Amino acid sequence: SEDLARSVEKAGLAEGKPLDHGLLFFDQDGKKFYLKEYFNEKPLVIGYIFTKCPDVCPNIAASINHAAEIGRQQLGDSFNVLIVGFDAENDTSKNLKGFSERYAKGKGIRFIGSDASTIKALTERTGFFFRKNDGGWFDHMDMATIVDKNGVIYRQIYGIRASEDELVRTLRELVTGVAPEARPVTLVEKI
Repeated sequence: SEDLARSVEKAGLAEGKPLDHGLLFFDQDGKKFYLKEYFNEKPLVIGYIFTKCPDVCPNIAASINHAAEIGRQQLGDSFNVLIVGFDAENDTSKNLKGFSERYAKGKGIRFIGSDASTIKALTERTGFFFRKNDGGWFDHMDMATIVDKNGVIYRQIYGIRASEDELVRTLRELVTGVAPEARPVTLVEKI
């Protein structure tokens, strides 16, 4: 849809922007923390779900979980993963915990939620699009936001269910500081 096209553009424009330091979240165990606690430490993967979602979000969470497992095998404990429940009304600690136990049992993935204004502040900054539809569910992007260790948005990855390897590659780039090898220069270009 037009909204989605605009959203992808907005999400792209978010790359290079710092995340807001002052945002307060809670996790699936009810612990409160500020997003800035994740800055100056390690790269961060942010995924987005709502816990009442019947099909897409469980798959998104499972894909991020799987990519994180592969990433940890290759890169050790060199990045963090937060999955944000953007449905402020329903994504309570209890519901986030239930969702995480069903779909993303991996180590080191923290499911988080907050009040509507904090969720709005985060998603406005990252460019993540979601909207409640007539059925009371949400239309939303399938996207993950990769943030560098300084809290700056580094790259958006779309269609996360099909892009696990891209997520791992992007983390490797951030963790090692080495971009993937550029394609070899052709003979014509050399001349």
